[in-house]
Amino acid sequence: MRLTTLALASALALAVTSVAAHAPSPALALGVASVQAPAPFAAVAPEETPADWEKKYDRTLTNSMKEYGKLAKWCNKNHLEWTSDYVKRRGFIYLPDDGDLREYFGYEKGPDGRWMQHESAKDKFRAKVDEDDPNSGKYPKNVSKAQGKIAGWFRGLANKAQKLGDETGDAAWAPLAKRAWERVLEADPEGKYASAAHKSLDHPKYGGEYVSPFALKFLKERKARKQAGEEIAARTFEISQIPADGFIPDAGITGVGSKSTHMVINTAHDQAVSDRLAQWSERALDDIVERYGFPEAMKERLPTRKFDVLTQEAGKDGLRKYLEKGAKWPTARVTKFIEYFGGGTAAGGIRFTMSSPGVDADDGVIHQVGHAASIAAMQMALSDLGNRIGSNTGQIESWLQESVAYDCTRRLTGTTLTTCGAFGKYGQTTVAKPGQDLWILLARRQVEIDDDVPLSQLWRKGINDLRGPETVKGYALVQFLFENDSATAQKFLWHALAHGTPAAVVDVYSDWLGTPRPEEEDADTESVRQGTFSQPEYQNAMAELDERYREWLMKTYHN
Repeated sequence: MRLTTLALASALALAVTSVAAHAPSPALALGVASVQAPAPFAAVAPEETPADWEKKYDRTLTNSMKEYGKLAKWCNKNHLEWTSDYVKRRGFIYLPDDGDLREYFGYEKGPDGRWMQHESAKDKFRAKVDEDDPNSGKYPKNVSKAQGKIAGWFRGLANKAQKLGDETGDAAWAPLAKRAWERVLEADPEGKYASAAHKSLDHPKYGGEYVSPFALKFLKERKARKQAGEEIAARTFEISQIPADGFIPDAGITGVGSKSTHMVINTAHDQAVSDRLAQWSERALDDIVERYGFPEAMKERLPTRKFDVLTQEAGKDGLRKYLEKGAKWPTARVTKFIEYFGGGTAAGGIRFTMSSPGVDADDGVIHQVGHAASIAAMQMALSDLGNRIGSNTGQIESWLQESVAYDCTRRLTGTTLTTCGAFGKYGQTTVAKPGQDLWILLARRQVEIDDDVPLSQLWRKGINDLRGPETVKGYALVQFLFENDSATAQKFLWHALAHGTPAAVVDVYSDWLGTPRPEEEDADTESVRQGTFSQPEYQNAMAELDERYREWLMKTYHN
């Protein structure tokens, strides 16, 4: 029986299939073209294990450090020497024990295993400068690009871990995915992968934005403190207009005056400015009493109740006239004072300053009210708590007095204009976005470059030693303590005013910090007083509080 062409083709196809399945060669000796057999199934690759993933994760850490190293080189080539070192330091985020990086920045390991940077090394890097403005060139774009690239690497690792966890049902993958997503947020907290990271980590939203659970409680208290300040800033008080008295008329300077319940304002500005400043003085007192929990009676015990505000236009000649003819200072003292004049001081029980008629005048008066309120509160705290061995009774710590004043001013007016000293290189390269607190960003930058002022040093600083780093550390520390727990922060300040910062940290925060309390001293001698706060228990407690503070800065604020 003859086969048709179609039937023959079908037979040949079946033969090809049969031979391909059983023979090494697909060629058929039937006088037709050979047919290529299908390739055999590829061998299944071994399933990736969590250990394999960990190796990739470690390589990504190394690559992330190298990425910042590349950016640092670019900065150097573009005359951004200080910024180059700042960027290079970010490598510690990924490889904190990298020997080359530690050596470059002058670190050595101490007996306790911690890395310590010598002050000489810090001075070396503090002295570096950016010849160009990093914010005016390509640096912002390049740093954003680096952050996005690193975040993308960790996003890939996170997705891989999530996928393998879903496919295998192995619970070991979940913590790996979580770790990688957290790195995404750490690398680029406002980047294009941030939303996916927050969702994968099941983070809540606050104010329409995703936030970490760690940051949430701080953000709630931050908002509450801001709203409280805005409410007090809107209050109005009864003000009486009075003739200027004291040093202003004695110096032959034309001025006006305003009297509130607790304060008298004399100024060379016009009456509207004088009345406004009197209003701010009362608002400041309300804010300090309500926010810090100081007794209402504090308002009646202020050591200063009168403020003189001169005009900036008067200049040095006007200030000299005020001090020589009004305050009756000797000429030599006036000359020396003017040379180092930093914004305000006291003369004959009157606080005085120079300002424009604008917001810096408000800032100056609120700041001086904060000083007076702190001193009055200190006396009341001593009376309440009594003396304590080791405390420097009767003398307020400068950082406390300044930080209370700065905190009050910032909350009421949104400004911190009354400042002393320069903020250093990080102050020149840090730019706050709308709504951000520049001083907090400066404090964060100090932590990033490992130049934060330890609390164990801060409390010892005199007023003339408070420069930019000390100023922003004190201000930011107060924000942290109140955002962490307002009632405990009030207790801390009360104890610190009476007994000093080290004693307050131990007495109020030891349980929270998990640090041991020192044994009670049994003798109130000068040697005991001088040595008490150098005991390890006090030093360790302050160091641990610093660690909590730094974690708060890095996890609840974005640079």
